[in-house]
Amino acid sequence: MDWQDDYIALSDLLVTAAEKFENVTGKSKYILDFEYKKLAPGGAAIPAGGLAVKQIREIPLPDTTHYITPFLINEPVEFRSFQGECSDIFGNHRLKSRWWFETESIWLTKENLGDSFYASLKLEYLAGNRILTMAGAPSLWPMAFHVFDGTDRTTDGWFMHHLANPRDCGLNTDYIPTEIRADENPLLTLSDIRWFTLQVEYNEPVLSWEGMGPTTTKTDVICLRPSPKVQPGDILQERYFKGPGGVSISTTFYWPAPPGGPMPGYTADLIRWVETVIEGYTSEPIVLHDWYSQTYRPEHHNFGEHFLYEPRLEPGISQQILDELRAQDVRLIHLYVSFDTNSVATYGFDEKEFYPADIDGDKDTDFADYA
Repeated sequence: MDWQDDYIALSDLLVTAAEKFENVTGKSKYILDFEYKKLAPGGAAIPAGGLAVKQIREIPLPDTTHYITPFLINEPVEFRSFQGECSDIFGNHRLKSRWWFETESIWLTKENLGDSFYASLKLEYLAGNRILTMAGAPSLWPMAFHVFDGTDRTTDGWFMHHLANPRDCGLNTDYIPTEIRADENPLLTLSDIRWFTLQVEYNEPVLSWEGMGPTTTKTDVICLRPSPKVQPGDILQERYFKGPGGVSISTTFYWPAPPGGPMPGYTADLIRWVETVIEGYTSEPIVLHDWYSQTYRPEHHNFGEHFLYEPRLEPGISQQILDELRAQDVRLIHLYVSFDTNSVATYGFDEKEFYPADIDGDKDTDFADYA
């Protein structure tokens, strides 16, 4: 290529070719790839020699779409109630539960979110001194409803009339992405959403904790998180309390491994129990290992910690221990520990008469309840 004439001639050729392409195709926005040659004199194509454009190829324009709609893929996953800084200690315990989710496989458009994307749900939950289960599509549960807020939250609700204290339940699925950046993975599972809350409205007030003391409420909100897996870096924690009257409590459990574990500005949650030994209430020590019989709730940055124990939920516990606790009206044992305050309190049994199928609340089960 001879400077400067060949470059000027080539520019004229490329502009002429582009104009011809635009006239033939009718396109006003395009990108063209050119193949050109400089031919020596004496050739058949250009006997005098010179520049020739040999081929013109259109190439795709850059994608100007900054956001795309993600697609939800069904992947069965287990969640459980979060033993962290959410709700209060009594709500965390009362609504302790395990959840097994299966979803529809759908585009996460606002139109699709108008209907529930939960194809199946198995719920294992605490009901008094029993562990019960519900299973099936939540849309078929008693008094089911579904609401989409138009942005990023869905609520799937139902009514649990069969419990001693009937309640309205709403499962909130939050931060559902209806749009993601084009450079992000568009295929999501329920584990990618990860943020769930269960809101419950009770017919009758229940025990709660506010500030530094017990109170009552008719509303609980707990968090659900994917069931934790054992990690090599999980951090063993040990707590020991000795109070008046010979009462002592020794408990060991695990915080999650970093980066989800303790760090500046972080509040660690409990991921699994090891053992709790309670002495002073019964003639032999109360030993607890089960997830349902023990509940944890930290205060901010773990400056304070609540522990709630319900021995009657421990599989295999001796009847003698249960009888001794019943004689003292001790159902729950609440331990609070902090840097400057340690205390223990007990709460008794609710002896309210319960009619499981009393839908209309008239303290019997009859045709009106069936209707």
